[in-house]
Amino acid sequence: MGVGLDERCKGLPPGAVYVASFISPDEEAVLVRHLDKGGWSAELKRRVQHFGYRYDYRARAVSPDACLGPLPEWLRAVSGRLVSAGVLGGFPDQVIANEYLPGQGIRAHIDCVPCFGERIVSLSLLSPCEMVFRQKQSGEKLAVLLEPRSVLAMTGPARYQWTHEIPARLSDRVDGAKVERARRISLTFRTVVETTRPVKGAGCAKGRRAATCCMPAKPGVIGRQFPAWRAGHRSDRRSGLPFRRSRASGPR
Repeated sequence: MGVGLDERCKGLPPGAVYVASFISPDEEAVLVRHLDKGGWSAELKRRVQHFGYRYDYRARAVSPDACLGPLPEWLRAVSGRLVSAGVLGGFPDQVIANEYLPGQGIRAHIDCVPCFGERIVSLSLLSPCEMVFRQKQSGEKLAVLLEPRSVLAMTGPARYQWTHEIPARLSDRVDGAKVERARRISLTFRTVVETTRPVKGAGCAKGRRAATCCMPAKPGVIGRQFPAWRAGHRSDRRSGLPFRRSRASGPR
């Protein structure tokens, strides 16, 4: 991985990587503005937004009519930053934004295995909170404080053999100190696997091009690549984000 790893990685499950201060406060503010201009859904106890594909929480599946269209430019810019840093191996095609107010959390779970690829990446915004990991077989418990602007990547055992959760509480106790929670937003970057992705032309939002919205994955490839995004800083300028992307920021 091309970024500096945090010491907290040593206390995480195998396959989990934590990177502090992945983006700047100014970049964080731009992302929050984009999200708050969008349509928050109250389908859960916490508010959510879906990009790329809608995830069906009840069915725990990505259904054939789930395609919402390509990721918006500002999320493509963040994706390029993650790929360039080596946090993601390729561009994601699905992002979920979750808003957590003080007292809200998410129960222990493993991201849908039939739905999403081998790497899950989460970017935390605004407020710190503790995430708890539990090994499914042994019950071993580990925890990490997710700071604002940090990134957590999960693959291998951390992705498939450990559950992760955010306890629903107003504050966390870290190293004996009480850490109050405030509004927090997480952006989770994922890739829809070939077996659950809609076929070309199925379920695309009105006005979307099917060729870019619901393109089937190539045989043996998990996830959809976006060669049109290889062009330098162009996507970043359109998104309004101050991210700088290297020549290596395209799909790999």
